[in-house]
Amino acid sequence: MKNLENILYDYLAAIEAAGSLIPKALGPAPDAGWIDAMNALEQITVPDDLKTYFTKINGWDADSDLDLFEPELAWGMFPLSTDRSIEDYVEIADIVGDENPDYWPLGFVPILADGAGSWVLVNCIAASPTYGAVYEMTHCVGINRIAGSLADYFAGLTQVVKAGWKVFDGDSSDITVDGDEYADLQAGVFGHTPYFTTRGSDQVVDWR
Repeated sequence: MKNLENILYDYLAAIEAAGSLIPKALGPAPDAGWIDAMNALEQITVPDDLKTYFTKINGWDADSDLDLFEPELAWGMFPLSTDRSIEDYVEIADIVGDENPDYWPLGFVPILADGAGSWVLVNCIAASPTYGAVYEMTHCVGINRIAGSLADYFAGLTQVVKAGWKVFDGDSSDITVDGDEYADLQAGVFGHTPYFTTRGSDQVVDWR
């Protein structure tokens, strides 16, 4: 299987071919020290794949001449920089505390956001059986696993785009099939993981 760096390259090429402008407006590489800063957060041990991801995709350049607004990278969401990821984690992770510790547990680092209360997260709890897996934090539901790794996640997303089920228009996207069919097609690509089996209505705790 290809390594994550090559998978990200393939994904960016696929979405650019499908009409996305964000590959031309990605942010600069993160400042030195971001890994130590993230590892210093409660419950965080940064996986190697997350290091690769943020080295290649560190938010987007808001000052780009392309004038993009919260441009979609994937999953209907825009990419977070390392600074924004840390900020969101500190402000929002474990926000409901003992009332519902599974909603967004400490140890899950955000990489994408939709600006409306949902994020895509990476499990950074080193002792967890799903360490390195990718989850969605769905508003009012909590986190559910989408894919077993960042490599699986972006390889699956590439498959979806290359199949023509999703197209892009500058900083946004559209699906080319019925919504229910799209969910079924994605479930097949990602292996019917908890995110798809619950269809966003319930939470499956699989990280402990």
